[in-house]
Formats: sequence, structure tokens, C-alpha cells
Amino acid sequence: MDKKWILLCMMFLVSLVIGSVGAAELESHDFGDYFSMDVPKGTDFSNETIISAENGTTQVVAVFMGGDLEIVYLNSTKDFDKNATDHFKVIFEAIYPMNLNHKGPEGDLIIFEADDDGDTYPVVVKTSGNELVYVIGDDLNLIKEMGNTIKFD
Repeated sequence: MDKKWILLCMMFLVSLVIGSVGAAELESHDFGDYFSMDVPKGTDFSNETIISAENGTTQVVAVFMGGDLEIVYLNSTKDFDKNATDHFKVIFEAIYPMNLNHKGPEGDLIIFEADDDGDTYPVVVKTSGNELVYVIGDDLNLIKEMGNTIKFD
């Protein structure tokens, strides 16, 4: 009986070690004056920003690229409706030449999958009022973890 419990404890400890090896270590990163988010430690991001001013209003589209990640920030003159998944698809497909398929909500996040001629990439969306962030990467669990840490400035 004691050997059974020892074996179960060892299996549990091994599963904890294996699980922690795969987890990325994250650190907080500020994306200009727009938002902050936890990202994999040591990731450097390049930035492309487009600022448009029409009819006295300013709109920003900022794309941040680093490693296997792309992060897109948008602000709008109108608030984003969290249930307007078709609207999110139209915006995304205007920026990227790929199809965006809705997978569903998960807490404060909206999960999509981008299809680029058979290559698929998970996409996480988070909104707050008139601000929107797309997080695109290879690892759905990682980008969901990142998306849950988004704080709009």
C-alpha cells in the first residue's frame, strides 16, 4: 500500500515538472501609450503605427511584431460591441489577407482562427470601449494567457 502512494506522488511531481517546463515566463510590456500586456520574457517588438485624423477625430492602428507574435491595436470613434464578431472579422481581413473564423468567447476574450491558405493561426481579441487588440501567434494557450493580461491605458 505504501508503494502505491509513493508511486502516485512521484507521478504527480513529474507531471508538475513537465507542465512547468512548457510554460513561458512572461513579463509586463508597455505598447506605447495604448496598452500594456504580459509577453514572453525577452521578446523585442518592432512597431508600425498609422494615425488617421478625419473630421476632427483621431484613429490609431498600431502593429507590433516580435518573435512568433503579432499584436494589433486599434482605436475607433465608436465603441466596439463585444458580440460584433463579424465586425472584428471585417477589420482583421482588411489588415491581413486571410480568413478569420470565429471559435467563441472565453471570459473577456474572443477566440478566432486565421486561415492563410491552409496554414492556421490562433487569434485572441480583447476590447474595451473604443479600443481593440488582436493577439496572433502559434500557441493558443500562450496568446490567451497574454490576452488576459491586457490593460488599456
